[in-house]
Amino acid sequence: MQPGYGQPHPQSGQPPQQPGFGAPPGQGPYGQAGYGGPGGPPPSGSSNKTVIAIVAVVVGIVVIGGLIFGISQIMGGDDPDPTPTAEPTTAEPTTAEPTEEPTQEPTEDPTTDPEPTSSGDLLALGDEATVGVWTVSVHDPVWDETEEIVADGSDDPPAGTQYVYIYATVTNNSDETLEVFDELQMAYFDIDQQQYDGSQAVAPDDAFFLDPVDPGEQVSGTYIFEVPTSDGQDGVFAIGVPNDANEVAYYALN
Repeated sequence: MQPGYGQPHPQSGQPPQQPGFGAPPGQGPYGQAGYGGPGGPPPSGSSNKTVIAIVAVVVGIVVIGGLIFGISQIMGGDDPDPTPTAEPTTAEPTTAEPTEEPTQEPTEDPTTDPEPTSSGDLLALGDEATVGVWTVSVHDPVWDETEEIVADGSDDPPAGTQYVYIYATVTNNSDETLEVFDELQMAYFDIDQQQYDGSQAVAPDDAFFLDPVDPGEQVSGTYIFEVPTSDGQDGVFAIGVPNDANEVAYYALN
């Protein structure tokens, strides 16, 4: 009988092959009897070769297992959980408690004598003011002294007017000697703000005749005006530096 399909010839010296996958024991493929079936003689020398085959299989399994493990490591296999490292702790910045600032008690301004009033303010008669390099004060107006002024040699005032004069006390605050009448001028403004400049008449203690004033010296003199007889004595006298509207002091009669 010919051996089954795919089986080696018995005379080739090769061991008989196990039955085909799924075939019943003792029957070769297509109904032919297989080698090693029941009733057949055992293959010679089968015990030593079987041991060698088992050892080869075990070694192969170990090698394959090693290869699989190596590949799994290379391909990112599961690593043992790393030992958790403690997260660095950052200390919260400590802010120093604000220290109370020393409270400084307000100190009262030292009490001093009143400063002369600045130019441009409306002043009362007798108040002091600073005009240019002068400390000035206007006071003591004298009304309707026409007869006395004319009697002393001055001309009569224009019709409907009268002579009025007023005193000015001044102190020279500069470092040079100055003429009062050249350095300070005066005018009178009535209630309708009509301006009346100085007259050429001569009044008692007329400032025109004052001597030059030395630094720090104080003197008094009069300025004279021609004012309407209808004036209600409720206007304003002005004293200031010639041609400087910023250096003027105004004195109200009422």
